[in-house]
Amino acid sequence: MISAKSHSPCTHAAIYLVDREPEVGEAAGVEILRISDEIQRIVSEGFPKDYSWAEVCFALKPLLIEAELDRGATTAAYIDSDVFFVSDIAPTLETCSRHAVGLTPHYLRARTPQQQPSELTLLRAGLYNGGFVSTSACPNGRAFLSWWQDRTRRLGYNLPRAGMCGDQRWLDLAPVLFEGTCVLRNEGLNVAYWNMDERPVTMSDDGRFRVGVTDMVFFHFSGFRRSHPEEVSVYAATRKPTAANQHLRALCRTYLSAIEAAGEQSERVNQHAAPNAIARWYQANAWRRGVRRLRSPRF
Repeated sequence: MISAKSHSPCTHAAIYLVDREPEVGEAAGVEILRISDEIQRIVSEGFPKDYSWAEVCFALKPLLIEAELDRGATTAAYIDSDVFFVSDIAPTLETCSRHAVGLTPHYLRARTPQQQPSELTLLRAGLYNGGFVSTSACPNGRAFLSWWQDRTRRLGYNLPRAGMCGDQRWLDLAPVLFEGTCVLRNEGLNVAYWNMDERPVTMSDDGRFRVGVTDMVFFHFSGFRRSHPEEVSVYAATRKPTAANQHLRALCRTYLSAIEAAGEQSERVNQHAAPNAIARWYQANAWRRGVRRLRSPRF
């Protein structure tokens, strides 16, 4: 979110700490917020007790978007912590404000049987990426959030072969069920290891990162490791997606520098932050996750 704020200074940005009670309320112009007592209660009383930490975070997305709308936002977007902005998000949010829901697809072009990840993998993971989801404070937007909350709260497991992929598979239904859902087809949104073959990273003469002739807005560094930045993502290890492109290498270096610089901000926020009710609930149910790992998938 710090990268988003740096390119969009007039856009409100907030970071929610899922498992801590922060004492610091701001970092680099970004608001640092605690999870409300009501959301903490919903998690500790209503989430499946064998959810992994990733599944907890998946299921929190609609609750956090709703929290921002309740605070007065007319349009709010959930953004993953591994999303890195290289240009202004404001025009995209302006587009989103005219629609109930905004989604970014994993791909924009048909795949050949040889391309990886395959279309079957895409279908198992979901057509849309949950790293960026926008919702407006209109009736259909609110209805979508209520519906999405209900599904992820009960069926937000990360079991792709059983038809679930956290929050993402449910997004496939949004364009059908909720009028006003917009599929954002801008190639500069949600560039990532899974679509780099159709969106090669380039750089303009004035130093702007681009995808073809389109200015890149954000790159989703899913699976990025600071120790191996040349691999782009650990999740695509079978393809060994090295940053062979000089412009992609430059982007990786820029991101690595940004997360290292953000380390001091993170330490300042977290050094005196106490665990909250979600952290205590999660720790108390560690044995349930152990049992889940030992048995066959439940769905």
